[in-house]
Amino acid sequence: IFNVLIKTDHEARIARIILPSETNKIKFAIDAVYREKLKWKDALLIKGWAFRENTVKKDRELFLVLRSISNTLIFKIENDSISRPDVTDFFYIAGGVHNHGFETNIPSYFLNESTYQIGFAIWDVTGKYFTMSLKELKIADGEVTIDNSVSELDSVSNSNQLSLTLKEPTCKVNYNFETVCVLNNKLIISGWGYCTGMNTASLKSYILLKQNENVRIFDVCPQIRKDVTSYFATTGLNLDSCGFQAKIPTENMGNGNYQLGLYTVKGNQVGIVYTDKVIKVGP
Repeated sequence: IFNVLIKTDHEARIARIILPSETNKIKFAIDAVYREKLKWKDALLIKGWAFRENTVKKDRELFLVLRSISNTLIFKIENDSISRPDVTDFFYIAGGVHNHGFETNIPSYFLNESTYQIGFAIWDVTGKYFTMSLKELKIADGEVTIDNSVSELDSVSNSNQLSLTLKEPTCKVNYNFETVCVLNNKLIISGWGYCTGMNTASLKSYILLKQNENVRIFDVCPQIRKDVTSYFATTGLNLDSCGFQAKIPTENMGNGNYQLGLYTVKGNQVGIVYTDKVIKVGP
C-alpha cells in the first residue's frame, strides 16, 4: 500500500486511456532493460526508441503497453523525447525530427506475472496509433529479459467454431478490437466489449466472422481488463471481465473476405455488432 500511495519522481504512472485499433505504423526497439532502485522501490528501467512512420512533428505522447494473459497495463512515458539521430539516419526520417528515444521506470509491484507482450501507443497531432509486437518481457528468478518468442499466443488454446443460433439483439455493445492479424495460419483477435450500461460479471463473448449471409461463431479466451473499468469509471460499472482473445485456425475457414463482428450475451440480454473491418483469408 505504501508503494502504491507514495510516488517517486521518476516512476511511470498508469495511463487511463483506451487503446485504438492496432496498426503497424509504429516502429520500436528495446535497447536495455534491467532492475534498479527508485529510492526505496524496486523498478525496471527500460530504454529504447519508438516512432510513428512518416512522423514530421516533435510533439507526441508515448505509452508503453504490457499485456499478459490476465491483464493489460498501459504506462505513460514522460521521458519520451531523447535525441536519437542514429535512428533518424537509419530509417531515413525526414523533417529534422530526432526525438525518438525514451527511458522509463516501471515499479516492480505492477508486474505480478512472468510474461508480458510488449506494445506501444503514440498520440500526436495526426491521430492515435497503437502497435503490439511479438517481443515479450520475461521476469523469472530475479532475471529480466526481452524475448521474441510467441509463448503468449501458444498458451492460448485455439478457438472453437460453435453451433449457436444468434438471437435478436436487445442492447447496444460498447467495444474495441485492438489486435486483428493473421499469423502462422492463425487469425489473432483481441480487444474488449460489453453490453452497454451493464456490469460484465457472467458476460459471454463470441467472435463473428461473416461471409455473405453465412456467419461463423467462435469462442474466445476471456481476459481481465481493469484498465477498461478505470477508463469508464464515471459509469460506476465493473467491466473487468470485458476482455477477450481468440486464436482461430484459418485452414478450415475457406478463402475469401470475412466481416468481423462481436456477439455478447449477459443473462437474457444480447448484443450484436459488426465492424467495417474485413479480414482476408487465403491468396
